[in-house]
Amino acid sequence: GGVVFPHQYPMEHIDYPGMNDVMCGRGGGTNNHIGNIRFRQLVNEHKRRYLAASKVDKPRVALEVVQIWRELDPPGRFLTKTDLSQGDDSLWHDVGDKKAREKASQCLRERTPDVIPFVKQLQEKEKEEKEKKLANKKEKGGGSDRSSSHQSGSKRSTNSSNKSSTRTTSKT
Repeated sequence: GGVVFPHQYPMEHIDYPGMNDVMCGRGGGTNNHIGNIRFRQLVNEHKRRYLAASKVDKPRVALEVVQIWRELDPPGRFLTKTDLSQGDDSLWHDVGDKKAREKASQCLRERTPDVIPFVKQLQEKEKEEKEKKLANKKEKGGGSDRSSSHQSGSKRSTNSSNKSSTRTTSKT
């Protein structure tokens, strides 16, 4: 169940994106559009949290960013051209929440110069944790004690053999 928007902010048949509209799609100066610039500013406020989040929590951060954007006044929308063959004369429509979350995730993942030192820091930390785990395994004689390492809620499991099993977590 979505929010019902007042009539002056429709979700389709939109003449032109406004200040709280993200223009989705390639080209056409989308990056310079005021809504896209403002959306990137919002994204930047959540980027470090996204990058540090576990695989399970990343989509939650993207969802929060979309919710914040949609609650703006006027409501934030994620628009794409309805009929590409009409070029600049095309009307616009909202892409919906699923695509909006994908757009947010794409922006949150982007390694802009301001977050690169933070990313390097995270990678170092991850490397240290991996080495610590290996050292602990050798001490214990290589026994695979899965239960304790899995439920500790550790930041991220870097063990490639666990990758497939982490995908089956239930959505909340």
